[in-house]
Amino acid sequence: MKATIDIPDELYRQVKARSALQGKAVREVTVELYERWLAGDAAAAPAPDPQRWLSDWLREADAAVQAAPAAPPARTELLRVDASVWVGAADASDPSSAESRIFLSVIATRRLPVTLPSIARIEVACALARRLRDTSAALRLADALFASPLVRERPLDSDTVRKAITLGTQSFLRSADAIYAALTDQLGATLVAWDDELVQRAGAMTPTTWLATNG
Repeated sequence: MKATIDIPDELYRQVKARSALQGKAVREVTVELYERWLAGDAAAAPAPDPQRWLSDWLREADAAVQAAPAAPPARTELLRVDASVWVGAADASDPSSAESRIFLSVIATRRLPVTLPSIARIEVACALARRLRDTSAALRLADALFASPLVRERPLDSDTVRKAITLGTQSFLRSADAIYAALTDQLGATLVAWDDELVQRAGAMTPTTWLATNG
């Protein structure tokens, strides 16, 4: 039987994030909660804590990395912009992992919102798939990231595209980097990245610099 119900957007994001981490469909979680409620032992679920979400996400990432082939292809450089921070944090063997995890832990503790362009979903999923050689694990982690209570996804619109073209051609940025630079400019936000070109040409801060400034 099919049923349609209206639930708050934020609640659905939280349910989707937790179910993705546990490898379950939202439908399975819904049926499970109905069954528990009918059994009389359903407990009120606490509001998801960003720090707990991050810990769960990193634990899932560690498990996926351990299950990956012993010798995946080596990377020649860090992945760019915000995606590089998330991917670095996901893989404990990455040179940037420790600093990335500290940075993400701090912003989770402080509940600082993170806005990412839709292209970051592609970057994270593809980077993790290459690293782990596991499509399902990469998709789970990318979905969990964008369902996080910390993250807000920003679709590309014509204004952002025009801004990206302007900044990219003026500063000689790669296309993906230009999108992050444009979104940062539009929102008046701070761009945190490991990419040297973004740091030098677009005013980005590395996680290390951000932590030193905001510690």
